[in-house]
Amino acid sequence: MKLLLYIIFISFCINCYSQNQPSAKTITAEEYLKKSHQQKTWAWILMGAGTIVLGTGVVIGVIDKGGLFFIKHHRPATKGDGYTAVGLTIITGSIPLFIAAARNKGKAMSLNIDKQPVFIPSGSRVYQKNLPAVSLKISL
Repeated sequence: MKLLLYIIFISFCINCYSQNQPSAKTITAEEYLKKSHQQKTWAWILMGAGTIVLGTGVVIGVIDKGGLFFIKHHRPATKGDGYTAVGLTIITGSIPLFIAAARNKGKAMSLNIDKQPVFIPSGSRVYQKNLPAVSLKISL
């Protein structure tokens, strides 16, 4: 029994130490810009949907002649109050997407230090040498 436990323990340790390390994936500026554009699109969709639901809640609250929950106190809640609260929640939910989109756009437009190829003529030959270069990426 002890031998079986030792074999299982050793096989587990060998398996743990022999796993490959995942390579670190670098995200390019184009991917950051694409991600930023998608986040901003979804943020505007949420903002529009929240505004529509909020407007619907206001209209229902006014039609019910009870007013809205923040105008008249001491009355039971209506459907309009619920729609208004949901609309405000959806609009609030779009704010983090706007912030994340701005952050990703800033990452894409940041300064990058790359190695750029430089061609150096020498007699009848041309040599290629990689030199460090600072680049600023600006999307228009």
